[in-house]
Amino acid sequence: MRRYTLIILLIIFASAIYAETKTAEKLNIGSQETVSGKTLTILGAAADGSVKVDVDGKKGVVIYGDYAREINGMRLLITNYTYIDETFVHITMEITVEASCGDGVCDTNLSESSESCCTDCGCTTGTCINNICKIAECEEDNDCDDDNKCTTDTCNAEKSCEHTQLTECKNDDGCCPGGCNNENDNDCEAQTEQTEEQQGECQTDSDCEDGNGCTTDRCEGEPKACTHQTTEGCNHEGKCYAINERAENVYCTAEGMKQQKANGESCDNNYECLENVCTKNLCGKESKKGMYVGILVAILTFLTLMFMGYSLFKKKDKEQDLNPPIHSDNT
Repeated sequence: MRRYTLIILLIIFASAIYAETKTAEKLNIGSQETVSGKTLTILGAAADGSVKVDVDGKKGVVIYGDYAREINGMRLLITNYTYIDETFVHITMEITVEASCGDGVCDTNLSESSESCCTDCGCTTGTCINNICKIAECEEDNDCDDDNKCTTDTCNAEKSCEHTQLTECKNDDGCCPGGCNNENDNDCEAQTEQTEEQQGECQTDSDCEDGNGCTTDRCEGEPKACTHQTTEGCNHEGKCYAINERAENVYCTAEGMKQQKANGESCDNNYECLENVCTKNLCGKESKKGMYVGILVAILTFLTLMFMGYSLFKKKDKEQDLNPPIHSDNT
């Protein structure tokens, strides 16, 4: 009997090490909790029970009274919520991480990989930043040049490109933003006086085409001159893409075009991913490995209990055979 108990305890222990759960109490804005190498930060809270959080650089929202939310490999469930004001709350949260990320060992049996836990497993194709394996899009600002003189192109600390639209009327920067003219920005073409030989710098709108898909090019005024009104979006290869719209291997944001992400990288929306699939804040379809481990543990537990029951039944039958009932002889 002791042997069977030991087997059950081993199975239960195997299930327990697959997921670590911690109940954090009295969390307030700015509070941090670390579980299995992953760090949760409370960013903000609202009276409706919604809590903004950050898990190793990945942001999301968890709502009191709703189901558990998984953000960047951490499953979060609010079990108690007291809102005082926008700067002070009391939150009790159940935090579960399904692998021992951060122990210095790359446990492939616990679904750890370079994508889910680069702290332990390292990066094979990029740099480990806040426990997220990111492919370096750039090394310096020059790597981010999008050939658009009306954007400032920079390589940020996470080695990804940012493109900021210029709006200031400034001389000699090569850009004439919408609303600027030759009087406040010498990059804007000056209007010429109309003569018998010259009727202006343009005759039709097509004469004003500047190759930027995100400008509306017009030939107007007297004398006729080109105007270029900037519209919201991203200029990419002469076409204007709306915010959140995909192109080949890139997508449009308010900061400009960004490279789409490979499977396993963090995401908020499908269009951020090369395969156009974002599952539980990671690019790509959801891994079934965790589910298979759970099913295997359940099957082993069931078989063990069946075996114990059968052994106890056989033992009882054997005892009855060795000790037959004694019948009194009254004759």
